[in-house]
Amino acid sequence: MKAGRILKDEEENVHRGSHQEAAGGMDTIEEGMPWEYRGEGNSSLVLVSPKSRLVLRLRKIRPPKPLGGRPSFSEAASSMRSLVSYVDHVIRPMLPRSEWIPKMQVIPLPDNTALFFPDTAARDARRMTEQYSFHKEAILMRDLCFLTSSMSSEAVTFSVEIKPKEGVLPAGDGVHPARKNMSKYRLKQIMKVQEGIIRTSNEYDPMDLFSGNHDRMKAALHTLIAHPQNNFKIFINGVAQFDTRNPGKENLDAVMAKLLPADIPDKVDCLLDLVITALKQPELKDAPLNRKTGTSSDLLDAGSILGALLEAQKTCETDIELLYPQYQEIYKKLEKEPGLRRKLGIDGPDYGTAPFWTGESMEELGVNDKEKSQLLNCRDYLAAATVKDCSVFLTFRSISPDENVSSLGLDCSQRIVESKPDLRFYFAGSFVDLDPKPFDRIEKHYVESQKLIELVTRQKE
Repeated sequence: MKAGRILKDEEENVHRGSHQEAAGGMDTIEEGMPWEYRGEGNSSLVLVSPKSRLVLRLRKIRPPKPLGGRPSFSEAASSMRSLVSYVDHVIRPMLPRSEWIPKMQVIPLPDNTALFFPDTAARDARRMTEQYSFHKEAILMRDLCFLTSSMSSEAVTFSVEIKPKEGVLPAGDGVHPARKNMSKYRLKQIMKVQEGIIRTSNEYDPMDLFSGNHDRMKAALHTLIAHPQNNFKIFINGVAQFDTRNPGKENLDAVMAKLLPADIPDKVDCLLDLVITALKQPELKDAPLNRKTGTSSDLLDAGSILGALLEAQKTCETDIELLYPQYQEIYKKLEKEPGLRRKLGIDGPDYGTAPFWTGESMEELGVNDKEKSQLLNCRDYLAAATVKDCSVFLTFRSISPDENVSSLGLDCSQRIVESKPDLRFYFAGSFVDLDPKPFDRIEKHYVESQKLIELVTRQKE
C-alpha cells in the first residue's frame, strides 16, 4: 500500500478517537505535577509522570542555520499538531492495526518550561552541550511501559524497546552491487567505527531479526544485549533497568532475576524466547495465516507486529540511488517556483489534505504527470524512512495460574505468549518514534549511500 493512501474507515476511526483517550481528556498540565527524565533524541525530549503513568514529549527547537544553508523544517512542520497529523494520515494507513500506534494529545506548555527540565545527572553527556529551546506545545500520551486497564493488575510489568532498523536490502537495476549484499545498518556500523564515532560495532544485523528464523532472531537480539547502542532497552514498572549504560548478559541476568522464577536457569534466553514469540505472533483476527513476508523458510506472518513493520518498510519501491535524480529535478522546480513547496504541503502541517501526501490536486498547482510521479516517489520514500527508523515497544505482565483469562475478553486472550507451559504473559505491542523525515533528508541519505559504496569498494581493494 502506498504511503498517504487513506482508507475511509481508517480515517473515520482516527477522527472518532480524537486522541482524548490518550490521557483521560487532560488538556493542560497540572502545576506541581512531578516529571522524571525518560530519554531523548535529536529532536525530542521525553519525560514521564510515574504517578499518573503519562508521558510528555517535548519538541526541541534549534537555532536557525547560517545563511546559505538549505531550508530546514519550518516551525509549522515541526509542531506537535503537525506530527499528530502525519502519524494519523500517513503512518496509520500503512499498518494493519490502528491500536499499534498510541493515541496522542497535543497540550500547551506553561511559559516556564524550566519546570520540566530534567535532572542533568540522568542525561547523556553529549546532550549537555546542545543548544535549543522547546516548542510551545507538547504531546501527552499513555505510558507504554504499562498495559491498558483491561490487562493491568498489581503484578510487575516489564517492557522491551527495540529499534529494529531497516530489514530490506536494496535490489534492482541501478543499485550499486556494494549495497545489495549487506544491510545499511551493518555498513553504517563499519563506517562509524572507521570515523571514530563509535569504538566497537555491535554486530547486530536487522536482516537476522526480520528473517523470521527463531535462531537468527535470537542471535540478533544477543548482539543488541552485548552493545545496545540505544537500540535495546528494558523497563520494569516504567523505570529503565537495562540500556547502553549497563550492557551485557550478566547485567541483563540480574534484571531478569527480578521478573522470572528462580528455577529458570537461563533467564536471558527465556526473555528472548518471549520477545521473539511476541514479535512473530499474529494479532489480526481476520488475517489469512498463509500471508507471509520475508525470505526465510520460517518467515514472518504479515499480521504480526514485526511482519507488519517489514511490509510497511517495503511500501517504497524506489531506492535512494534511483530516487535522487528525481529529487534533484523536483528541488529545482521548487526553487524556481517560490511558494509551491508550501502549496503542496510537503512539510505539513495538515497531512490529511496536503497534495504531496494525498496525491490529489497536484495538476491544479501546475504539476505535470512526470513531476507528479517524482513527487509521489519522494513521498513514499519519506514515509518508508519513518518506519525504517521507528521503535517497537513490547509490554508484558505475567499471568498467575489461577487467573481467569476469559473474563478479560477475546482481545486480551489473543495477546498471550508463553516461554514455558507454566509461564504465560499478557503482552501489547506498539510503534513509537514515528516522526516525519524532512524532504531535504533525501539528499543526506544519498550522500550517505555514496559513502557506504566507497567504504565497500575500499575494503575490496
